Amino acid sequence: MKPLLFSLVTLLFLISCSKKDSDISNALPSLTTNTVSAITSTEAVSGGNISSAGSATVTARGVVWSINANPTIDLITKTSDGSGAGTFTSSITGLLANTTYHVRAYATSSTGTAYGNDISFTTSSPKLYACGTLWSANDVFQRATIWIDGNESFLGDAIESIGQGMYVTDAGDVYVAGTVKSSTWRALYWKNGAVNYLTYTDGTTYAAANAVFVDGTDVYVTGYETNSAGKRVAKYWKNGTAVSLTDGTKDAEGKSIQVSNNIVRVAGYERKDISGTINEAKYWNGGTVTTILTGGVANSILVSGTDVHIAGTFNASSERGWYWKNGTMTDLTAGYGANKVLLSGTDVYVAGFNNAYEAAYWKNGAITNLNGGFSANSISLYNNDVYAGGVTSANNPCYWKNGTRTNLSSSTNYHNNVTDIIYK
Repeated sequence: MKPLLFSLVTLLFLISCSKKDSDISNALPSLTTNTVSAITSTEAVSGGNISSAGSATVTARGVVWSINANPTIDLITKTSDGSGAGTFTSSITGLLANTTYHVRAYATSSTGTAYGNDISFTTSSPKLYACGTLWSANDVFQRATIWIDGNESFLGDAIESIGQGMYVTDAGDVYVAGTVKSSTWRALYWKNGAVNYLTYTDGTTYAAANAVFVDGTDVYVTGYETNSAGKRVAKYWKNGTAVSLTDGTKDAEGKSIQVSNNIVRVAGYERKDISGTINEAKYWNGGTVTTILTGGVANSILVSGTDVHIAGTFNASSERGWYWKNGTMTDLTAGYGANKVLLSGTDVYVAGFNNAYEAAYWKNGAITNLNGGFSANSISLYNNDVYAGGVTSANNPCYWKNGTRTNLSSSTNYHNNVTDIIYK
């Protein structure tokens, strides 16, 4: 009996050792999910900490998220954030506002995929951002202004200033391009209210910033600066470094800017003649320039894939608003001015004013007149709602939501204006 008992014990020991060896050689990674931070209406930040790679090298890691608990990598909504053990950070994008999501870190090796703990978070509500200029009764001059959900704030120090274009990042950073008056007008942009003066605009020349665009960590601004001959030189600035778009022999100005695939595109104008008063609507595309038409100004540019959309105004022999796509010009029905172009899928929206000098916008060429307004300078969309920003016929800064007007101030000074609006 003893030899048989010894054999059984030995066999059980060998099986146990074999199982332990198998468990060790097939161990999954061990990890936790990072706390979710920087939550906005459309994005958040999380990540993970892989404390052990297990029995094999971690070949993929990231986070996966869903409106359902315990999401897995079978879902499309995931990131890929390198390989190996340790701590990593992941950006969660493309979220819906006011929505609860679940997120888990994951780590994949040849043994399989392991997950961290499930963390839930709720995205914030979207906000209505508007920028422009408001007359300050206390200072007795105009001041660059931003409104967030109707709450008014002057930008910068108590100095005369103008707010023009705006850009709001997915992380909620607010950039406003504009001009302040020191010894003369000086170009700058504000980031979350902090002043950033542009290189060369030191107050000894007249300069203005009209639009701002943010591409990753790079900040692009377009406008103009006068030269020693007193001519406006169309320019853009990348992180404060100036690039001239024109040679300075004729007045010119950059009005709108967009960057995609490392190509800087600017819409604006240049005088046709050195001493003339007729403008030519211009489009600068990297190192090339295109004259769209004589007698007009290109006010807005938007690039989508390979398509370039531009909106502007023609005011040589007769005023009209127009929309230009890849070289094809379309006049806007009953339109005198086009200030901003915006896309939503295959739909094209243009904000401006009609031939009665009343605020209006066009959707695929069909006009919608806006009650009590002089001009619609910008347009923004959220879900099925249309927001337009501008000024009333009584000079109140205002916006319209689906045609219903809201005044942002009771002030009726002629300096007042909403120049840009974004809902996100």
